[in-house]
Amino acid sequence: IIEDEEDRLPNNKAAEFLKLHHQFNHLPFRKLKEMARQGVIPKRFANYDQPLCTACAYAKMKRKQWRQKTVKNQVEPTPLRPGQVVSVDQMNSPSAGFINQISPAWGRLTRERYTCATVYVDQATRMGFVYLQKGSSAEETLEGKRAFEQFAREKGVQIQGYHADNGIFKAHKWVDDCIAKYQSLTFAGVGAHHANGVAERRIQELQNLT
Repeated sequence: IIEDEEDRLPNNKAAEFLKLHHQFNHLPFRKLKEMARQGVIPKRFANYDQPLCTACAYAKMKRKQWRQKTVKNQVEPTPLRPGQVVSVDQMNSPSAGFINQISPAWGRLTRERYTCATVYVDQATRMGFVYLQKGSSAEETLEGKRAFEQFAREKGVQIQGYHADNGIFKAHKWVDDCIAKYQSLTFAGVGAHHANGVAERRIQELQNLT
């Protein structure tokens, strides 16, 4: 990460835009351009080219396994039907999110906040579903599973199996619910989160939107 990178850029426009990006705590450049179009910041920034921020580039980097055993003629089967296999994973947010409340007349205003979300991605269609949670407990994660399956049923899809990382998805309540519904459940290997790449990529896409 280059601390004085705005001073090393070849032109003043890029340096000025990057400095503004730093001042707004690394807000995405597309949001800065939208702010410029709305007049929140000087409108000239709407037409500036996006400079490279080394801190943001470093934050988006992923570890890649550099050595692994290869298995000849091994082809991963691709699910052919919606609901056949659903990749599921959780993402945590360092900044808590507000819970939408219509009116105090419905009861006391809550101080609880969303802190994580469970992301479901169908491997056949890449259809996604995100369930916001106040915590990452097995009970609340199971509520999200039922909400997702209800959403799938409304679309005419029956969930037949899940592929998940180790962790909360190995909790007895989650496993028992899958067994009770005759759903298959497979896990990525320990330390091999890349094996659940479908859900991991969707989480990365969601994080890039913020």
